[in-house]
Amino acid sequence: GAPQRHGQNLYRLNIGTLSHDFARSLDSYEQAALGKFPEAGRKWSPNVNSVSASYTGQQYTSTGPGSGLFSRRDPNFINERENYFHKPQVNLNWYSYFGGGLTLSTVAYYSGGNGGGTGTYGSSRNAAFDYTFTQRVPDWNGTIAKNRARSDGSAGYILRNSVNNQWTLGAISKLRKDFSAGWTAEAGIDWRTAEVDHYREVRDLLGGQYYFETRGSQFWTTDAEKQRGLGDKINYYNTNQINWLGTYLQAEKNGQDGSFYGMVGWAQNKYDYTDHFKKGPDGGQLKISSGNISGYQIKGGAVRNLTQEWSVFGNAGFVSKVPIFDGVIDDRNGVKNPDPKNEKFLSFEAGVQFRSMDRGVSFDLNLYHTTWKDRTRNVFVRNLEGDGRDGLVNLLGVDARHMGIEAQGAYQPNDQVRFDVAASVANWKYLKDVTGTYKPDDFQAETQTFNFFIKDLKVGDAPQVQFAYAVSLFPVEGMYLRLQGKSFAKHYSDFNPFSRTDASEAGIQPWQAPGYTVWDFHAAYRLGDILPSAGDLRIFANVYNLFDGMYVQDSRDNSRFNSFDKDHDADDAEVFLGTPRTFNIGFQVNF
Repeated sequence: GAPQRHGQNLYRLNIGTLSHDFARSLDSYEQAALGKFPEAGRKWSPNVNSVSASYTGQQYTSTGPGSGLFSRRDPNFINERENYFHKPQVNLNWYSYFGGGLTLSTVAYYSGGNGGGTGTYGSSRNAAFDYTFTQRVPDWNGTIAKNRARSDGSAGYILRNSVNNQWTLGAISKLRKDFSAGWTAEAGIDWRTAEVDHYREVRDLLGGQYYFETRGSQFWTTDAEKQRGLGDKINYYNTNQINWLGTYLQAEKNGQDGSFYGMVGWAQNKYDYTDHFKKGPDGGQLKISSGNISGYQIKGGAVRNLTQEWSVFGNAGFVSKVPIFDGVIDDRNGVKNPDPKNEKFLSFEAGVQFRSMDRGVSFDLNLYHTTWKDRTRNVFVRNLEGDGRDGLVNLLGVDARHMGIEAQGAYQPNDQVRFDVAASVANWKYLKDVTGTYKPDDFQAETQTFNFFIKDLKVGDAPQVQFAYAVSLFPVEGMYLRLQGKSFAKHYSDFNPFSRTDASEAGIQPWQAPGYTVWDFHAAYRLGDILPSAGDLRIFANVYNLFDGMYVQDSRDNSRFNSFDKDHDADDAEVFLGTPRTFNIGFQVNF
């Protein structure tokens, strides 16, 4: 495993907050908005703020890297948002050769996972905030003073950990048989079982002696039980169990004229839920089981070699996928979906390939068309009620169509130079309006249902036009230099679901972020065997965003918190800008 712990820049911001000059360069950004959004700079984050070093209150995590009671990394600031996690993995691979072209390969594995993420908890009325840059930023000194001023010693606003502890056991086994005339057949089985604990705990009391939890366990009967200290569980505590069993059968034939394959697969999931804070009908802990839910897939394809250089291919498939846990059981409120629907994918792909006889030229072109029906999509929303609570919107029955054309090619006229190009032009959109449920960040709050008008909106959060091009030089043996460019366009913003609850705005596309190009440079040199015992030594260097361009990498349309006039243009979007120029150098030894 690779334990990690880092602060998190979680919130997108208005473009003006990040850079007034960049905002002015955008045609649809109204200049009047710059008066509302003072410039903080592209490296500013609202998720960290200074605190007096005189505050020495300790923090706590019950699990993950560095768990236990600890002091802050730096006494002069507090991270509102931090991620910490450790996910070890162990595999045991076993290969059996029975002769006659019959082989069996099996992998058994264990994957753990302990850690979580942090945030604030409690009523915002009990906290202090800094609005210098419009975006709300915790004023730690002011909040600590408020907590210390409370007469009963309780903290009204604290830091919490949202913990996710998990483990998975599984095994995958594949039996393969090689027949004559190029035929092969394969059968496989995939089994896994997993358990995930979710809970919140007190991380930092911010000057208080305890936190009085009114939204916790129904099994707490005294005020003493509701007085929660560092590391005590709050808000919610549940355990999810997932059991999966899948199997498939596949056949393939390869020959001089081409190849074709077909496969069928079946899978069955079972979800179980235990709420340790909520009472069930029998007075004990609430338990919910989904029962067995099955899905299947059918896929096939063929390649036909027209000549030694040209070939054509086609693929098709239909998948009925078991919905994710959240589509079956609402684990925040302990409610079972009475009619969970499988996600369905119907896909087609066709294309052509060219490989010159000297392998100096290669070219691939393909077209695809995929219809994705009854998708379950979770969208995080921040402080919807204006009282400091976050939440999740569970969009049910989302239908989308993804279609497009992709191409890539390479030309290497000699041993010293190579040219590469690639392109993707897509048209992705949602096909119908949907309903959804909002789950506030209050375990005992009632789930709310909304209608979302998203029909014909473009699928956001990914550019639908992409180009890449590169030139590589090999001046001497063991060395390469590569200059690579990537261009992106037709990048529609992801949307805030609650900006799509008004039927009068149906069909209005989310803001389209400006296209951009990023250049990277890569170099490496193989030094060879420097010492007999050292192995093969290679040094490398990479420069990303070589010309330090500024561009919108991710955006959300019509921000609830950072929009100017909510008319779906640049001054209403909240964004993450792309990473400035970075570089790394290193070496690699192959023994």
